Amino acid sequence: MELWLEGYEAEGNSEKAHKCGDYPEATTLREAVLMWLKENTNKISAANVNIDSTPPTFWGCRFFDNETDARAFVG
Repeated sequence: MELWLEGYEAEGNSEKAHKCGDYPEATTLREAVLMWLKENTNKISAANVNIDSTPPTFWGCRFFDNETDARAFVG
């Protein structure tokens, strides 16, 4: 499964949607996000990931399993 994070525009800052990685062993988006979180433990805080929202979010940005949906909000 591909894991994508949508982009954002807030308070003069912005970032385009980007691919977080490939997780072929993941069968759900939640599993892929947990794998991504485990890989990035030294870079990010788990407190900023809402694994229980639908879809899961990171700082309010939604995770997706495809580029098209991730780019729909902020390219």
